[in-house]
Amino acid sequence: MENLIGRAKMGMIVGKWGQYKTFLSLDMAVALAGQSPWPVLVDENCKHFDVPKALRVLYLAAEGGAAESHQRNEAALQNRRKIDCELVSGNFVLAAASAPLDTTTGQHAIVDVIERATKQMGGSPEVIFCDTLAKSMAGEENSNTDM
Repeated sequence: MENLIGRAKMGMIVGKWGQYKTFLSLDMAVALAGQSPWPVLVDENCKHFDVPKALRVLYLAAEGGAAESHQRNEAALQNRRKIDCELVSGNFVLAAASAPLDTTTGQHAIVDVIERATKQMGGSPEVIFCDTLAKSMAGEENSNTDM
């Protein structure tokens, strides 16, 4: 996905409530962890973004709690039948984490989650997804001043 996601960059998936942003981001995360091409529709044609190597992915699920997050993860994995599940499981950590990133306490909590994920994956995460912004900050996600 080199032409879609840059190294050492931050990006956002935005849209109205109920537009499958979580499913989209989970699907992307699983593709990155499993070195699986990621299909997207472009002008009514399916295009695949190649994933040249499997990456260590940490998915911080702040929305819906742990049980709902794991259900979404399973749905994303079932949707991608052609992936190497063993490769994904070694490179992918789904952590239920709802800590405000704009507070010192929240930042320390997220650092702890990242350190645990690093041990679990055998290396630092190369990609971190944070879902959802509204649950990860104290301000208003639709406000220019809070963003």
